[in-house]
Amino acid sequence: MVTAVGGHGGYPGGKQFVSAEELREKLSYLRHEKALIVKLVDIVDFNGSFLARIRDFAGANPIVLVITKVDLLPRDTDLNCIGDWVVESVVRKKLNVLSVHLTSSKSLVGITGVISEIQQEKKVSLLSTYCLPICVGC
Repeated sequence: MVTAVGGHGGYPGGKQFVSAEELREKLSYLRHEKALIVKLVDIVDFNGSFLARIRDFAGANPIVLVITKVDLLPRDTDLNCIGDWVVESVVRKKLNVLSVHLTSSKSLVGITGVISEIQQEKKVSLLSTYCLPICVGC
C-alpha cells in the first residue's frame, strides 16, 4: 500500500513517501483492469493533490471524485460554485468522472453520498474499487 506522495514541503525523510512518478508506475496496472477509481482531492490544495496525468493509470475507468476538507473553506463559500469549478477542472483533464462529491471528514458532510454511490456502482457494474488518497506535502 502506498501511503503518501512526498511533495514540496513534505517530510523528506519518511520511507512511506514515493514520488508522483513512482506512484504512477505502481498504479499503471489499473489502466488495464475494469475498476472504479475513487480519487480523493484536497480542496485546500486542489492542484497539488490532484495527481498529474491521472489518465496514465486510470485509463477509461470511471472515477468518483471526492473533494475533501470543504469545512476549511470560508463559511460564506458557495459550494455550488466550488462544485462547478471542480467539474470544469476535470473536464479539461478529459477524465471519465461519474460524479463529484464535496465532503468533510470532520463534519461528515457528503460522506453518506460517497458511500452510497460506491455501493451502487459495485452492484451495477461489479467493478473492483480502488481508493486513491494522495497526500502531497503532508
